[in-house]
Formats: sequence, structure tokens, C-alpha cells
Amino acid sequence: MVQKASNAHDDSLRISGVRAGRLYRLLKQLSTGPAQRSTMLKRLRVGMRTFYRDIDLLRECGVDIETRAEGYSLTESLEDALDRLPFPDPELTFGDVLVLMKGRSSSHQKLRRQLDQLTK
Repeated sequence: MVQKASNAHDDSLRISGVRAGRLYRLLKQLSTGPAQRSTMLKRLRVGMRTFYRDIDLLRECGVDIETRAEGYSLTESLEDALDRLPFPDPELTFGDVLVLMKGRSSSHQKLRRQLDQLTK
């Protein structure tokens, strides 16, 4: 059974599909090791204000992001961070969706397509 993140039901953490995809890409980038802010701004194609808002939201969700001279980095596994990140459906986390989309039914395929669209 998929375990719900404690903040998955919090109305203040509902996010749009566009933002969810951007947060997912940001987490994937942070999981590869330290990265400078300027590099991430270019890769994510966002402004500094959006970048800081996204970092703040990730931290609000309980994702541990470290800031050092080498840059920003994720201090936990990508899987653990995704388990805290709310999916656009407020009842699911990205971790939930990754588990659910492993099935073979049309519903599982629909989740796979939705995640693919969000993370392009």
C-alpha cells in the first residue's frame, strides 16, 4: 500500500501541473550533486524569484536542500524527496504516482502519460 505524506492533504501545498513538473525537474537536478544557482536557472528556464519560491516550497514540504559554496544539493535520496512532493492531485505525492504507474491497466498508463507530460 502506498503511504501518504503527512502534508499531502494540506490545501496550502496544492500545486499546478506546470509547477509540479518544474519541482520534479529541480529535484532531479539537485539529486545529481551540488549545482550553482545560475546553472539551475538556465536549465530550468526560470527567473531567480521563481527559483527561490520553488526552493522554499520544497523545504516547506520537508525536502532537505543544502546550500554551500559549491551550490545547492539534495541531502537525501531523490526517492525520499519525491515522497514529500505533492502531486497536482492533492491526495497523491510524486512517490505515490511512481509506484502506481507501474501497473498495467489503462489507469496506470494514464498516470504514466500525465507524469511524462509534467516532466518534459
